[in-house]
Amino acid sequence: SRQQQNKWKRPPEGFVKCNYDGSFHNMTTAAQGGWIVHEQMGSFLGAGQIKTSKPHNALESELQALLVSMMNYNINVIKLVTRQTKNIDVLNWLRDIWRWEEKFNSVIHLWTNRGSNTCAGLLAKQEMTEQNSYTYHCCIPVVISSAITNDYFDH
Repeated sequence: SRQQQNKWKRPPEGFVKCNYDGSFHNMTTAAQGGWIVHEQMGSFLGAGQIKTSKPHNALESELQALLVSMMNYNINVIKLVTRQTKNIDVLNWLRDIWRWEEKFNSVIHLWTNRGSNTCAGLLAKQEMTEQNSYTYHCCIPVVISSAITNDYFDH
């Protein structure tokens, strides 16, 4: 059913799952990224938010969020990648991501729809203070508490 397609899915056995999202408004505004990591039973392992450089498009914002999430976790991660492009800035972000992939035992790239990525989307859009450019959450942040509860008990 359509509702089941919009639900978060557990990672395969032996993996943790990192859902990430980037927010993009325009080329003159710093973007934000957010990510959340779950273990294979669905338990929360951590989350983070970052203000990124001013991307040229939404895909660059997504790639910045992916790169920073990878830099924070040197474990098996499922990453969610949405599109490809020939934009030179995007190619540079991809090169950095591919270099970071080498630090992991195994990487699986999967696409997911926005409905399956609610927590990361909320983190990416949550306003960060002017002084903060990075926040790591070792406990579930309030902004995603309802969404993560629905995800955990619905799968």
